[in-house]
Amino acid sequence: MTKDEFRRLLHSGHGRAVQHALANDVSTWRDVIADMSLHSRSIDPIFEGTHAAYIYNFLEILPDATTYHPAIIESLADTKDDLDARHRFTLASFLAEDGNTAARAAMYAHYNPGPEEGELIAIDFVALDGLKGFLFAAEKIGALLRDPDNTVDECLLLSEGKEHCGEEELLAALNAAATTNEDLAAYLKTATGPPRDRQTSARSERIKWGREATPEALLQAAQTLAETKDPELLPIFLRRPFPLHPAPLIAMADHRDALIALTKITHPQLRGLAIQLVESNDPNRHYAADLLLNNARPGDEELALRWYLAEQDPEVRHIQEIALRKTDSIPILKAIYERSPCSENRAYTVKDLIDRDEFPAEWLEESQYDANDATREITSALRSRL
Repeated sequence: MTKDEFRRLLHSGHGRAVQHALANDVSTWRDVIADMSLHSRSIDPIFEGTHAAYIYNFLEILPDATTYHPAIIESLADTKDDLDARHRFTLASFLAEDGNTAARAAMYAHYNPGPEEGELIAIDFVALDGLKGFLFAAEKIGALLRDPDNTVDECLLLSEGKEHCGEEELLAALNAAATTNEDLAAYLKTATGPPRDRQTSARSERIKWGREATPEALLQAAQTLAETKDPELLPIFLRRPFPLHPAPLIAMADHRDALIALTKITHPQLRGLAIQLVESNDPNRHYAADLLLNNARPGDEELALRWYLAEQDPEVRHIQEIALRKTDSIPILKAIYERSPCSENRAYTVKDLIDRDEFPAEWLEESQYDANDATREITSALRSRL
Protein backbone atom coordinates (compact mmCIF):
# COMPACT_ATOMS: atom_id res chain seq x y z
CA MET A 1 0.00 0.00 0.00
CA THR A 2 1.31 3.46 -0.86
CA LYS A 3 1.19 6.43 1.46
CA ASP A 4 -1.34 8.19 -0.80
CA GLU A 5 -3.59 5.13 -0.81
CA PHE A 6 -3.31 4.88 2.98
CA ARG A 7 -4.27 8.56 3.29
CA ARG A 8 -7.25 8.12 0.97
CA LEU A 9 -8.52 5.10 2.88
CA LEU A 10 -8.05 6.81 6.23
CA HIS A 11 -9.88 9.92 5.03
CA SER A 12 -12.84 7.81 3.94
CA GLY A 13 -13.01 5.77 7.15
CA HIS A 14 -12.26 2.55 5.30
CA GLY A 15 -11.47 -0.53 7.36
CA ARG A 16 -8.60 -1.46 5.07
CA ALA A 17 -6.45 1.33 6.53
CA VAL A 18 -6.88 -0.16 10.01
CA GLN A 19 -6.23 -3.68 8.78
CA HIS A 20 -3.03 -2.50 7.10
CA ALA A 21 -1.84 -0.78 10.28
CA LEU A 22 -2.48 -3.92 12.30
CA ALA A 23 -0.22 -5.93 10.00
CA ASN A 24 2.41 -3.33 9.09
CA ASP A 25 4.57 -0.60 10.56
CA VAL A 26 2.96 2.72 9.61
CA SER A 27 5.21 4.92 11.74
CA THR A 28 6.79 6.44 8.63
CA TRP A 29 3.36 7.86 7.77
CA ARG A 30 3.08 9.68 11.06
CA ASP A 31 2.23 12.98 9.36
CA VAL A 32 -0.90 11.45 7.78
CA ILE A 33 -2.02 10.00 11.11
CA ALA A 34 -1.29 13.23 13.01
CA ASP A 35 -3.32 15.19 10.47
CA MET A 36 -6.31 12.88 10.94
CA SER A 37 -6.11 13.24 14.71
CA LEU A 38 -6.51 17.02 14.45
CA HIS A 39 -8.67 17.50 11.35
CA SER A 40 -11.90 15.89 10.26
CA ARG A 41 -11.64 14.69 6.67
CA SER A 42 -15.12 13.18 6.39
CA ILE A 43 -16.74 14.35 3.19
CA ASP A 44 -20.35 14.34 4.42
CA PRO A 45 -20.31 15.23 8.13
CA ILE A 46 -24.11 15.57 8.34
CA PHE A 47 -24.39 11.81 7.81
CA GLU A 48 -20.89 10.59 8.72
CA GLY A 49 -20.00 12.80 11.65
CA THR A 50 -16.29 13.55 11.91
CA HIS A 51 -15.05 9.92 12.01
CA ALA A 52 -13.69 10.66 15.49
CA ALA A 53 -14.53 7.20 16.87
CA TYR A 54 -12.89 5.55 13.88
CA ILE A 55 -9.75 7.65 14.28
CA TYR A 56 -9.59 7.08 18.03
CA ASN A 57 -9.89 3.32 17.60
CA PHE A 58 -7.26 3.50 14.89
CA LEU A 59 -4.85 5.39 17.14
CA GLU A 60 -5.35 2.90 19.95
CA ILE A 61 -4.00 0.00 17.87
CA LEU A 62 -0.71 1.80 17.23
CA PRO A 63 2.26 1.00 19.44
CA ASP A 64 2.99 4.75 19.74
CA ALA A 65 -0.65 5.78 20.30
CA THR A 66 0.09 7.92 23.36
CA THR A 67 2.49 10.12 21.39
CA TYR A 68 -0.50 11.53 19.47
CA HIS A 69 -2.49 12.42 22.58
CA PRO A 70 -0.68 15.65 23.65
CA ALA A 71 -1.30 17.33 20.30
CA ILE A 72 -5.02 16.54 20.51
CA ILE A 73 -5.23 17.98 24.01
CA GLU A 74 -3.19 21.08 23.19
CA SER A 75 -5.25 21.75 20.05
CA LEU A 76 -8.36 22.46 22.14
CA ALA A 77 -6.90 25.82 23.12
CA ASP A 78 -6.87 26.94 19.50
CA THR A 79 -10.20 25.79 18.09
CA LYS A 80 -12.73 27.69 16.04
CA ASP A 81 -16.43 27.08 15.50
CA ASP A 82 -15.86 24.41 12.88
CA LEU A 83 -15.79 20.70 12.18
CA ASP A 84 -12.20 20.36 13.36
CA ALA A 85 -13.21 21.66 16.77
CA ARG A 86 -15.96 19.05 17.06
CA HIS A 87 -13.51 16.34 15.94
CA ARG A 88 -10.89 17.34 18.51
CA PHE A 89 -13.31 17.67 21.41
CA THR A 90 -14.80 14.26 20.67
CA LEU A 91 -11.34 12.68 20.55
CA ALA A 92 -10.48 14.43 23.81
CA SER A 93 -13.69 13.09 25.39
CA PHE A 94 -12.63 9.56 24.47
CA LEU A 95 -9.25 10.20 26.09
CA ALA A 96 -11.00 11.53 29.19
CA GLU A 97 -13.26 8.48 29.36
CA ASP A 98 -10.12 6.37 29.33
CA GLY A 99 -8.77 8.23 32.34
CA ASN A 100 -6.72 11.02 30.76
CA THR A 101 -7.18 13.84 33.30
CA ALA A 102 -5.35 16.38 31.13
CA ALA A 103 -7.85 15.81 28.32
CA ARG A 104 -10.78 16.29 30.69
CA ALA A 105 -9.32 19.49 32.12
CA ALA A 106 -8.60 20.89 28.66
CA MET A 107 -12.16 20.24 27.52
CA TYR A 108 -13.59 22.25 30.39
CA ALA A 109 -10.98 24.98 30.09
CA HIS A 110 -11.32 25.57 26.36
CA TYR A 111 -14.97 24.96 25.48
CA ASN A 112 -15.97 28.28 23.92
CA PRO A 113 -18.89 27.32 21.69
CA GLY A 114 -20.06 29.04 18.55
CA PRO A 115 -23.44 28.77 16.85
CA GLU A 116 -22.37 26.23 14.22
CA GLU A 117 -20.78 23.37 16.16
CA GLY A 118 -21.25 24.44 19.77
CA GLU A 119 -24.19 22.19 20.59
CA LEU A 120 -22.73 19.16 18.83
CA ILE A 121 -19.63 19.58 20.97
CA ALA A 122 -21.80 20.11 24.05
CA ILE A 123 -23.18 16.58 23.95
CA ASP A 124 -19.65 15.23 24.50
CA PHE A 125 -19.79 16.76 27.98
CA VAL A 126 -23.09 14.99 28.67
CA ALA A 127 -21.69 11.65 27.53
CA LEU A 128 -18.59 12.23 29.65
CA ASP A 129 -20.00 13.64 32.89
CA GLY A 130 -23.77 13.32 32.82
CA LEU A 131 -25.64 16.06 34.69
CA LYS A 132 -22.49 17.97 35.59
CA GLY A 133 -21.45 18.02 31.93
CA PHE A 134 -24.95 19.01 30.83
CA LEU A 135 -25.15 22.02 33.17
CA PHE A 136 -21.67 23.18 32.17
CA ALA A 137 -22.48 23.01 28.46
CA ALA A 138 -25.98 24.45 28.89
CA GLU A 139 -24.52 27.49 30.64
CA LYS A 140 -22.14 28.06 27.73
CA ILE A 141 -24.93 27.64 25.17
CA GLY A 142 -27.15 29.91 27.26
CA ALA A 143 -24.58 32.69 27.01
CA LEU A 144 -24.88 32.43 23.24
CA LEU A 145 -28.68 32.41 23.40
CA ARG A 146 -28.70 35.74 25.24
CA ASP A 147 -27.68 37.28 21.92
CA PRO A 148 -30.91 37.28 19.85
CA ASP A 149 -28.93 37.25 16.62
CA ASN A 150 -27.29 33.92 17.43
CA THR A 151 -28.67 30.99 15.47
CA VAL A 152 -27.34 28.37 17.88
CA ASP A 153 -29.58 25.36 18.44
CA GLU A 154 -30.45 24.01 21.87
CA CYS A 155 -32.77 21.04 21.32
CA LEU A 156 -30.12 18.35 20.82
CA LEU A 157 -28.34 19.13 24.08
CA LEU A 158 -31.60 18.99 26.03
CA SER A 159 -32.60 15.73 24.34
CA GLU A 160 -29.24 14.12 25.05
CA GLY A 161 -29.35 15.36 28.63
CA LYS A 162 -32.77 13.83 29.22
CA GLU A 163 -31.65 10.53 27.75
CA HIS A 164 -28.50 10.32 29.87
CA CYS A 165 -29.78 11.79 33.12
CA GLY A 166 -33.52 11.23 33.12
CA GLU A 167 -35.98 13.99 32.28
CA GLU A 168 -37.25 14.64 35.80
CA GLU A 169 -33.80 14.84 37.39
CA LEU A 170 -32.38 16.99 34.63
CA LEU A 171 -35.22 19.54 34.58
CA ALA A 172 -35.18 19.80 38.37
CA ALA A 173 -31.45 20.53 38.37
CA LEU A 174 -31.74 22.97 35.45
CA ASN A 175 -34.60 24.89 37.05
CA ALA A 176 -32.77 25.14 40.37
CA ALA A 177 -29.51 26.31 38.79
CA ALA A 178 -31.29 28.81 36.54
CA THR A 179 -32.55 30.78 39.54
CA THR A 180 -29.06 32.13 40.21
CA ASN A 181 -27.43 31.91 36.78
CA GLU A 182 -28.50 34.21 33.94
CA ASP A 183 -26.95 32.06 31.23
CA LEU A 184 -28.70 28.93 32.45
CA ALA A 185 -31.92 30.93 32.75
CA ALA A 186 -31.56 31.93 29.09
CA TYR A 187 -30.95 28.34 28.12
CA LEU A 188 -33.94 27.09 30.14
CA LYS A 189 -36.27 29.70 28.66
CA THR A 190 -35.29 28.91 25.08
CA ALA A 191 -34.86 25.14 25.34
CA THR A 192 -38.18 24.52 27.09
CA GLY A 193 -40.16 27.33 25.46
CA PRO A 194 -42.00 27.41 22.13
CA PRO A 195 -39.90 26.65 19.03
CA ARG A 196 -38.09 29.68 17.69
CA ASP A 197 -38.74 30.92 14.19
CA ARG A 198 -35.99 29.64 11.92
CA GLN A 199 -34.83 31.85 9.11
CA THR A 200 -34.80 30.17 5.73
CA SER A 201 -32.87 31.23 2.68
CA ALA A 202 -34.49 32.57 -0.46
CA ARG A 203 -33.25 29.45 -2.25
CA SER A 204 -34.99 27.19 0.26
CA GLU A 205 -38.18 29.18 -0.09
CA ARG A 206 -38.09 28.76 -3.85
CA ILE A 207 -37.50 25.02 -3.54
CA LYS A 208 -40.52 24.80 -1.25
CA TRP A 209 -42.63 26.91 -3.60
CA GLY A 210 -41.72 24.69 -6.54
CA ARG A 211 -42.55 21.56 -4.58
CA GLU A 212 -46.01 22.86 -3.67
CA ALA A 213 -46.90 24.85 -6.82
CA THR A 214 -49.87 23.94 -9.01
CA PRO A 215 -49.03 22.65 -12.51
CA GLU A 216 -50.23 25.96 -13.93
CA ALA A 217 -48.06 28.03 -11.61
CA LEU A 218 -45.06 25.80 -12.29
CA LEU A 219 -45.54 26.20 -16.04
CA GLN A 220 -45.69 29.98 -15.65
CA ALA A 221 -42.46 29.93 -13.64
CA ALA A 222 -40.80 27.83 -16.37
CA GLN A 223 -41.90 30.30 -19.02
CA THR A 224 -40.54 33.18 -16.97
CA LEU A 225 -37.21 31.37 -16.59
CA ALA A 226 -37.08 30.69 -20.33
CA GLU A 227 -37.63 34.36 -21.04
CA THR A 228 -35.41 35.92 -18.40
CA LYS A 229 -32.68 33.28 -17.82
CA ASP A 230 -32.82 34.38 -14.18
CA PRO A 231 -30.74 31.89 -12.12
CA GLU A 232 -32.69 32.84 -8.99
CA LEU A 233 -35.61 30.86 -10.42
CA LEU A 234 -33.64 27.62 -10.87
CA PRO A 235 -34.31 26.23 -7.35
CA ILE A 236 -38.01 26.03 -8.24
CA PHE A 237 -37.19 23.03 -10.45
CA LEU A 238 -34.97 21.06 -8.08
CA ARG A 239 -37.88 18.89 -6.87
CA ARG A 240 -40.31 19.13 -9.79
CA PRO A 241 -39.49 18.42 -13.47
CA PHE A 242 -39.06 21.46 -15.70
CA PRO A 243 -42.23 21.33 -17.87
CA LEU A 244 -40.78 22.85 -21.06
CA HIS A 245 -38.05 21.91 -23.54
CA PRO A 246 -34.79 21.81 -21.55
CA ALA A 247 -33.02 24.34 -23.80
CA PRO A 248 -33.21 27.17 -21.19
CA LEU A 249 -31.68 24.94 -18.55
CA ILE A 250 -28.99 23.67 -20.91
CA ALA A 251 -28.12 27.28 -21.73
CA MET A 252 -27.62 27.89 -18.01
CA ALA A 253 -25.55 24.74 -17.39
CA ASP A 254 -22.79 26.80 -15.77
CA HIS A 255 -25.15 27.04 -12.77
CA ARG A 256 -25.17 23.93 -10.60
CA ASP A 257 -28.90 24.24 -9.89
CA ALA A 258 -29.57 24.06 -13.62
CA LEU A 259 -27.73 20.75 -13.83
CA ILE A 260 -29.56 19.38 -10.81
CA ALA A 261 -32.85 20.37 -12.44
CA LEU A 262 -31.78 18.62 -15.66
CA THR A 263 -31.25 15.37 -13.73
CA LYS A 264 -35.02 15.35 -13.09
CA ILE A 265 -35.90 15.05 -16.79
CA THR A 266 -34.89 13.02 -19.83
CA HIS A 267 -34.01 14.35 -23.27
CA PRO A 268 -31.61 13.14 -25.99
CA GLN A 269 -29.50 16.31 -25.76
CA LEU A 270 -28.64 15.67 -22.14
CA ARG A 271 -26.42 12.68 -22.88
CA GLY A 272 -24.21 14.90 -25.02
CA LEU A 273 -24.15 17.53 -22.29
CA ALA A 274 -22.97 14.91 -19.81
CA ILE A 275 -20.09 13.87 -22.04
CA GLN A 276 -19.15 17.50 -22.63
CA LEU A 277 -19.05 18.21 -18.89
CA VAL A 278 -16.65 15.35 -18.24
CA GLU A 279 -14.42 15.82 -21.30
CA SER A 280 -13.99 19.54 -20.52
CA ASN A 281 -13.34 18.81 -16.83
CA ASP A 282 -16.15 21.23 -16.04
CA PRO A 283 -16.33 22.33 -12.37
CA ASN A 284 -19.96 21.15 -12.35
CA ARG A 285 -19.30 17.67 -13.75
CA HIS A 286 -20.64 16.21 -10.49
CA TYR A 287 -23.99 15.55 -12.20
CA ALA A 288 -22.69 14.17 -15.49
CA ALA A 289 -23.19 10.53 -14.48
CA ASP A 290 -26.80 11.24 -13.56
CA LEU A 291 -27.44 12.98 -16.89
CA LEU A 292 -25.76 10.17 -18.80
CA LEU A 293 -27.56 7.32 -17.07
CA ASN A 294 -30.96 9.01 -17.26
CA ASN A 295 -30.50 9.17 -21.04
CA ALA A 296 -28.37 6.06 -21.47
CA ARG A 297 -27.48 4.11 -24.55
CA PRO A 298 -26.04 0.58 -24.50
CA GLY A 299 -22.60 0.65 -22.90
CA ASP A 300 -23.19 3.84 -20.92
CA GLU A 301 -22.97 2.07 -17.55
CA GLU A 302 -19.41 1.09 -18.46
CA LEU A 303 -18.70 4.69 -19.55
CA ALA A 304 -20.02 6.06 -16.26
CA LEU A 305 -17.83 3.58 -14.39
CA ARG A 306 -14.76 4.72 -16.34
CA TRP A 307 -15.57 8.31 -15.43
CA TYR A 308 -15.86 7.36 -11.79
CA LEU A 309 -12.58 5.45 -11.67
CA ALA A 310 -10.73 8.25 -13.47
CA GLU A 311 -12.13 11.04 -11.27
CA GLN A 312 -9.58 12.51 -8.87
CA ASP A 313 -11.86 14.90 -6.96
CA PRO A 314 -13.48 13.06 -4.02
CA GLU A 315 -16.37 15.54 -3.89
CA VAL A 316 -17.24 14.76 -7.53
CA ARG A 317 -17.02 11.01 -6.87
CA HIS A 318 -19.24 11.41 -3.83
CA ILE A 319 -22.05 13.01 -5.84
CA GLN A 320 -21.57 10.64 -8.81
CA GLU A 321 -22.25 7.70 -6.49
CA ILE A 322 -25.89 8.67 -5.98
CA ALA A 323 -26.57 8.06 -9.68
CA LEU A 324 -24.21 5.10 -10.02
CA ARG A 325 -25.85 3.11 -7.24
CA LYS A 326 -29.17 3.20 -9.09
CA THR A 327 -27.73 1.00 -11.84
CA ASP A 328 -27.44 -2.06 -9.55
CA SER A 329 -24.32 -2.93 -11.55
CA ILE A 330 -22.08 -5.26 -9.53
CA PRO A 331 -18.82 -3.81 -10.97
CA ILE A 332 -20.05 -0.31 -10.11
CA LEU A 333 -21.07 -1.29 -6.58
CA LYS A 334 -17.69 -2.90 -6.00
CA ALA A 335 -15.93 0.19 -7.36
CA ILE A 336 -17.86 2.40 -4.95
CA TYR A 337 -16.88 0.16 -2.03
CA GLU A 338 -13.25 0.48 -3.08
CA ARG A 339 -13.19 4.16 -4.06
CA SER A 340 -15.95 6.02 -2.22
CA PRO A 341 -14.76 8.92 -0.05
CA CYS A 342 -17.98 8.53 1.98
CA SER A 343 -18.50 5.83 4.60
CA GLU A 344 -22.29 6.28 4.34
CA ASN A 345 -22.34 5.61 0.59
CA ARG A 346 -20.01 2.67 1.12
CA ALA A 347 -22.46 1.21 3.66
CA TYR A 348 -25.27 1.28 1.11
CA THR A 349 -23.16 -0.61 -1.41
CA VAL A 350 -22.11 -3.16 1.20
CA LYS A 351 -25.77 -3.93 1.85
CA ASP A 352 -26.55 -4.04 -1.88
CA LEU A 353 -23.68 -6.43 -2.53
CA ILE A 354 -24.57 -8.69 0.39
CA ASP A 355 -28.22 -8.76 -0.69
CA ARG A 356 -27.04 -9.97 -4.11
CA ASP A 357 -24.57 -12.45 -2.59
CA GLU A 358 -21.74 -10.55 -4.30
CA PHE A 359 -19.75 -9.23 -1.34
CA PRO A 360 -16.24 -10.71 -1.61
CA ALA A 361 -15.17 -12.82 1.35
CA GLU A 362 -11.78 -11.12 1.40
CA TRP A 363 -13.47 -7.82 2.35
CA LEU A 364 -15.17 -9.23 5.43
CA GLU A 365 -12.26 -8.87 7.84
CA GLU A 366 -11.42 -5.28 6.94
CA SER A 367 -15.09 -4.26 7.14
CA GLN A 368 -15.18 -4.87 10.90
CA TYR A 369 -12.99 -1.76 11.26
CA ASP A 370 -15.06 0.52 9.00
CA ALA A 371 -16.11 3.96 10.28
CA ASN A 372 -19.75 3.24 9.50
CA ASP A 373 -21.84 1.46 12.14
CA ALA A 374 -24.13 -0.18 9.58
CA THR A 375 -21.19 -1.59 7.62
CA ARG A 376 -19.71 -3.13 10.74
CA GLU A 377 -23.05 -4.57 11.86
CA ILE A 378 -24.11 -6.11 8.56
CA THR A 379 -20.70 -7.63 7.82
CA SER A 380 -20.45 -8.94 11.39
CA ALA A 381 -23.77 -10.70 10.90
CA LEU A 382 -22.49 -12.16 7.63
CA ARG A 383 -19.23 -13.37 9.25
CA SER A 384 -21.20 -15.10 11.98
CA ARG A 385 -23.15 -17.08 9.37
CA LEU A 386 -20.04 -18.27 7.52
